[in-house]
Amino acid sequence: MSKETFQMEIRQLMDQGSGEMSLPQLLDQIIGIMTRNPDGMAGVTNRYRLCATDTGCTRSFSLQDGHYSELSAEDKVDVTISATEENLLALFNGKLNPAAAILKGKLKIQGSLGALTKLAALF
Repeated sequence: MSKETFQMEIRQLMDQGSGEMSLPQLLDQIIGIMTRNPDGMAGVTNRYRLCATDTGCTRSFSLQDGHYSELSAEDKVDVTISATEENLLALFNGKLNPAAAILKGKLKIQGSLGALTKLAALF
């Protein structure tokens, strides 16, 4: 599947009421799309962690040339993205601008900005 197919599935998820999902539910749906569409993420080889600072909801994963695999909470990652669950949901739902969120301290990034940029380009 292509990058366009991957992005289409993500857009459909967001259009179908992702605003009504909890962060764990939304992440599970996104992970399903990532698992089904490795060709859509081809060329991306990095390790990521998303962390809701208020609820503790955390997902750590690796992309190896677009192929998704889950990591443990102890595994090293290239970049960690941290925010409250509300802000992470707003970010995924397009209601929070990532650059503005970083500048206002609503979104914290630790690690490689290059890895972050590669992930953001997929969405």
